[in-house]
Amino acid sequence: SNTGFSGPPGMVPVQIRVRQLTISFPDHAYRGGMVGEARAPAPVARPENGRRVGHPADEATGRSSFSSLLLFPLLARSFPRSACWGMGEYLLIFGIAILIGLIVYGSHLQARKRREALRAVADRLGLSFEPANDHTLHRDYGHAVFDKGRSRKGYNSIYGGVILAGRRIRVRMGDYQYTTGHGKHQQTHRISYATFQLPWIGTPDLLIRRENIGDKLIGGIGFDDIDFESEEFSRAYWVKSGNKRYAYDVIHPEMMEFLLKGPTPHVEIVRDVCLILEGWGRWDPDTFEGAPGWFEAFLDRWPEHLTHELENRWEEKS
Repeated sequence: SNTGFSGPPGMVPVQIRVRQLTISFPDHAYRGGMVGEARAPAPVARPENGRRVGHPADEATGRSSFSSLLLFPLLARSFPRSACWGMGEYLLIFGIAILIGLIVYGSHLQARKRREALRAVADRLGLSFEPANDHTLHRDYGHAVFDKGRSRKGYNSIYGGVILAGRRIRVRMGDYQYTTGHGKHQQTHRISYATFQLPWIGTPDLLIRRENIGDKLIGGIGFDDIDFESEEFSRAYWVKSGNKRYAYDVIHPEMMEFLLKGPTPHVEIVRDVCLILEGWGRWDPDTFEGAPGWFEAFLDRWPEHLTHELENRWEEKS
């Protein structure tokens, strides 16, 4: 159509031609509904100019009116979904989303409950509590577990100084996790630990842990541990140290009896720090609270001649 515009005198008239904007789309999209679903023919509108809007004869030319264009965004958005999804599928997706949300929320509540319980343990022990992530354990300690895998971090840390066996001992306990493997073999390990700074320096390294099948296999090819007079203890425990005399001094008959009573944790002394692990899982709050007492009982059983020797070494180096 042509629209005439007349401005003030002296201006050149301008004519603007407006052409009707049309768009083509398939008949089934125009009608809506599921693919293959039988529907009644769309109603035919007859404007005053006689043009039929949406009539099949007009659609045969692949053209529709501008009024159909206004409906297209709605139809185009809903059509692909209605063609592929039914109410059951939507309910399934909705149910899965709700389930995931509940799992995440439940995990959050459990983590918060654990933090509150461990904070209470720290208060009862007279220690400090820090729930934030700590990525320094593998640098601060030389124990093998802190050097495993990747994405290593400690959290829920309980730390400070306590009096154990008549000596002030620095304590650090908490949760720890690391990741091993890749792809479908990837696994995140979560454990709890306790470390105690020994009151001496220059203490030889020592590993005491329960023996497993792998230990028996490598023992058969010459990588054996330290054996003791007690056959029961030697069968139950794997003991390693660069100083056998020191190992025999620490693990005397009374200490063997104490360790055999179990459940005995994994004990590893490296660079004058004693690490305690009980199994390879996370501890409950009561286990954290009992760890300093267990270490005190362990330290109380060290023979006097050995502690005197270590104390003399401390004084000499001081």
